[in-house]
Amino acid sequence: MKLCECGCGQEITKQAHHKRYGIPRFIRGHQNRGKNHPCYGKHHSKETKEKMRQKRLGSHHSKNTIEEMSKNRSGKNNAMYGKHHTKITKEKIRLAQIGHIISEETRLKLKKNRRYQFGEANSMWKGGITPLNFAIRNNNKYLKWRKQVFKKDKYLCQECKKKKNNNLQAHHIKSLSFLIKKYKIKTLRQAINCKGLWDIKNGITFCKKCHKKLHSELSLTTLRCR
Repeated sequence: MKLCECGCGQEITKQAHHKRYGIPRFIRGHQNRGKNHPCYGKHHSKETKEKMRQKRLGSHHSKNTIEEMSKNRSGKNNAMYGKHHTKITKEKIRLAQIGHIISEETRLKLKKNRRYQFGEANSMWKGGITPLNFAIRNNNKYLKWRKQVFKKDKYLCQECKKKKNNNLQAHHIKSLSFLIKKYKIKTLRQAINCKGLWDIKNGITFCKKCHKKLHSELSLTTLRCR
């Protein structure tokens, strides 16, 4: 067994041609990693960085190039496919973000760009194929509302009165579909701006088991009323 000399710790897989030419020192593509890279420990000067920035101004990838890049980086082609950060790496990322303050200038830029994140202006827009109910439930504002409901109920299931931090769900007393019809909501933007949709009093905390039981009872009641 021979390990790659770049320091990645990976084993070099034996190939048929290795008998003739010998086992290489590196895995293919690893020879320029870390200290072996010609730019290791070097940094671009401010002048070089500015030249690089000026050269890139106004240049954009074509639609075909963007599609190809997307295909080459999605699913199994992605370098991180099936991989997960270790606890040590997660801790390093957390420590690196502590004390990081976003400047007022950056905040204003982000605020300005938010209008390009909705509907047809969004780069991921596919003609409105995502159901509105699903889009609302996967929005950041919904997740915040859900957290506030849990906080209001002291992270306790209001049926069995047990504290199940990782197994809690927020239930709408007046259903989400009812509220969408009531306020005549047709788009995600309208939903985000609708105050009545985000009333914490309309939310109640249940554990997964009690929530499932409640919905089965509600569905039986609906069938009986038909």
